[in-house]
Amino acid sequence: MFPGCAATWGKHLRSREKPYRGAKPPRKRKPKGEGSGKVAKTVGALLLAGGSSRRMGQNKVLLPYEDGTFLSHAASALDFCKEKLLSVGETEYSLPGWEIVRDEIPGQGPMGGIYSALRHCRSEALLVLACDLPWFPRRLAEYLISFSDTGWMAWVMRSRDGRLQPLCGIYTRDCLPLMEQMLAEGNGRMADLLERAEAHILEAAYTEFSDRVFRNINTQQEYQMLMTPPVVAVCGVKNSGKTTLCEKLAAAYVQRGLRVGFCKHDGHAFTPDVVGTDSFRVRAAGAMPIVVTSEDYSMIVTQQQELLHALPLWRECDLILLEGFKNEDLPKIEVVRQGNSSLSVSRAPIAIVTDIPNLKADRAVLDLNAPQEVIAFIDRMILHLGD
Repeated sequence: MFPGCAATWGKHLRSREKPYRGAKPPRKRKPKGEGSGKVAKTVGALLLAGGSSRRMGQNKVLLPYEDGTFLSHAASALDFCKEKLLSVGETEYSLPGWEIVRDEIPGQGPMGGIYSALRHCRSEALLVLACDLPWFPRRLAEYLISFSDTGWMAWVMRSRDGRLQPLCGIYTRDCLPLMEQMLAEGNGRMADLLERAEAHILEAAYTEFSDRVFRNINTQQEYQMLMTPPVVAVCGVKNSGKTTLCEKLAAAYVQRGLRVGFCKHDGHAFTPDVVGTDSFRVRAAGAMPIVVTSEDYSMIVTQQQELLHALPLWRECDLILLEGFKNEDLPKIEVVRQGNSSLSVSRAPIAIVTDIPNLKADRAVLDLNAPQEVIAFIDRMILHLGD
């Protein structure tokens, strides 16, 4: 989100959280070491909605999303806070329960909005959130607030790619003198504020939260991708290495902090549950869909033609990998492996992934033995990360 904010200022880049891999958010725990014995600060909420949306071409704060707009969706993640402030520019908004705060020093970007809100608020600190982060969850807000007893002046998240997330953090009123000085100098750079305030950095890699929660929406293309998660199908003949490639792709993207979904097409009829079980008997009676759930996992049985259009199922995904689906109207890459296949069997694949030397094709040819080459292609053509 802020390409220039990957600063590394040594002793301030600490995280007191151990790696967390569970399905539930980290619990608040007693502070240890530095900050112990501090009284928790009162934390209000600040939504930043004063951007110009130049790249979007229209006011993105009011774009439809789920059952409302970007603005109402972001507000719902923070509505548990007692004090709720909305920083705006020239546009008028109506958001029940939220108090409007206008910039005291116009034209200073996010820092100007945060500065004005800190001067105005009754709380001792504000949880700051940009309105264009549609995947930001309430659990992350609660996680950030759980550090309000540490005595830090400010604390923000850092995503797995090394970028600081200054508009996903908490700033105390102790920042006001420093912000006032910086604004007087004409310096509204949030990265400089974090360094000069000796902000504490919380590593996303040590939490359950994927890097997706920090991804903002700036363009129409990104907005359309938000409404329809990106999909790529890995096709090929039997034993060509489709599953192995999917496994490598999934591991690489999960390592980068993305949430990856997977759907395999079975060319033969299969029984989705064990004959004689409760779910099998009820499905045989005509019920559909069928869900089997436990404390750790859930399994959904539905009609194949419905599955890829079941948006709630895939909404949390950054990328959906499919195995098979060679005749579907979807972006496809086909595995052509030496000694196993030599010709394409998929309908209009966008790339061939092969270990055959000097293979000629009228589309992109990628090296099967170089997964990073395939990943770079998906980044560019499916996720549009190079745009």
